[in-house]
Amino acid sequence: MNYSKLNQDERDKALKSQLSDQVVKVLERYRLTSTPDLKWISIKENSHEHIIFTQKFLLGTDAIGALFRANYLCFAKVAYFRENIHKYESLKSDILTKRNCSVAIDKLCDT
Repeated sequence: MNYSKLNQDERDKALKSQLSDQVVKVLERYRLTSTPDLKWISIKENSHEHIIFTQKFLLGTDAIGALFRANYLCFAKVAYFRENIHKYESLKSDILTKRNCSVAIDKLCDT
């Protein structure tokens, strides 16, 4: 398929349909858009474009790998985190009440 002939919305929809639901949530959380050469970029006001992922990378990774990459964390620690995820308790902060609430691991990408 020639993605360069599609408009932005059509291309994003077509590329997201190839990915898992949790990886799509990561893309949406960080408001990433695709380019015709199949890269996912971050466009922020008063800043240049940052290439975050390639489509090939996203096809071969899971939500944890995508989160680590989106936050520029050391990718070597992903394997350790995947193996020991049961040792961590996920928390979600409520900035209004300044309290932390436990969150199920599969809900980490939901906001």
